[in-house]
Amino acid sequence: MEINLKDLAKKIILQWRLLMIGILVLAVTLAIYGGVQSVRAADEAKEIYQEQKDSGVPPADRIKIPKVSFASPKWIGIGAALGLVVASGVIAVEYVVSGKLRSAGDLSDGYSVSVLGIVAPKEKKRFLGFVDRFLAKLLGAGKVARETKLRIIATDVAMAAKAKGLNTVYFTGNAFAEIPDEVAKAMKGSGVKVSVGELAIYSPERLAEMLAADGVVLFERVGYSAYGDIQKELAYCDRYSIPVIGSVVIE
Repeated sequence: MEINLKDLAKKIILQWRLLMIGILVLAVTLAIYGGVQSVRAADEAKEIYQEQKDSGVPPADRIKIPKVSFASPKWIGIGAALGLVVASGVIAVEYVVSGKLRSAGDLSDGYSVSVLGIVAPKEKKRFLGFVDRFLAKLLGAGKVARETKLRIIATDVAMAAKAKGLNTVYFTGNAFAEIPDEVAKAMKGSGVKVSVGELAIYSPERLAEMLAADGVVLFERVGYSAYGDIQKELAYCDRYSIPVIGSVVIE
């Protein structure tokens, strides 16, 4: 899959906790290093000062003893900058080599699977969670309520299934368990029967249920669903001529 620099930048920003840890660790490390260097410089200056004093050098001509600084802005700034670069590099490398779904666009562009919707998992209480919410809104998320998104997705799935003449739909993939269940619940009364089975390709029973359905919807998680698993799911559907109605992406 091609690397989308916009998606990479978004991932780096949303991983702000790792960025802060990297900045803090290297800033403190270099601050300590700067403090040690400051102590050494002061000790060396004291020795030279004493030698000059013993040699009768006038006070005005003697070396000046620098003040010891354990919090040099210079070293803290260098450490913070390096921490930001290193942490960003770690996130970027993980993004490139992980083999996990990078964005919703990979499903539509790479596998020609329609994206029926993008939704966030249920929000869990996290330290400084308001920062996550602020960044999500800043990056364009959160404009539509999560519950509304789920209802829209449920409507899209039902309409797509009916348009293809499908009576039963199977939800599979590698998604947070509550998302497929919530969409299935929202589809009650739509006239389309829904079954849910996470990663059916690794369970004979679930795979049999998927192959017995009229159509399939993939639920995949950005940063979690493996491209290899997605390919296997699509290969099974292609082999047994099961229509893939589309996909729902969790990010």
